[in-house]
Amino acid sequence: MAARAQLNQLRELQREALAEMRALIFELRPGNLEQDGLTRALRTHTAAIQGRIGLPVVLESTLEGRLPLAVEEVLYRIAQEALHNVIKHAAARQVRLEVGRTAQGVRLRIEDDGKGFDPERVPDGHLGLAGMRARADKIGAQFSCHSEPGQGATIEVVVPDEAIAGAGPVSGAVTGVAIRDE
Repeated sequence: MAARAQLNQLRELQREALAEMRALIFELRPGNLEQDGLTRALRTHTAAIQGRIGLPVVLESTLEGRLPLAVEEVLYRIAQEALHNVIKHAAARQVRLEVGRTAQGVRLRIEDDGKGFDPERVPDGHLGLAGMRARADKIGAQFSCHSEPGQGATIEVVVPDEAIAGAGPVSGAVTGVAIRDE
């Protein structure tokens, strides 16, 4: 009986390890980003988080069409890092991720209801915010982080239309589909 319980436990560990390995491989280069675009790649990533961790992530996209791949990759990686930080540090019950057009360009916004923090007092060695800011700077986007202890956190990236125009050709087919997942 004890051997059977151990075998069942080993099978479960194997399933979890395989799921984690698949997720890690996907994160190296999300193949569906190039093919399907930013919204669908974010949808896949947030579904994986919900499946693995059980954290509800509401994704709302009003983005129509495609952006240059360089812009989509940066926005995807920033969203990925922000979600990683929420999972690791925030103790959030829910996350909201929005991407869409604004009067200034394209905006990505990740908001959680977690424990928050003081952005001015992030310890050395925590490179998440610095990495997100550097990625945004690389494409000429504005990056901001708003948080207070006990108040959750909001990461926002705005890519101006001029930066989008200068980032190269638009990749993939224009879909023109607005997607809202809750």
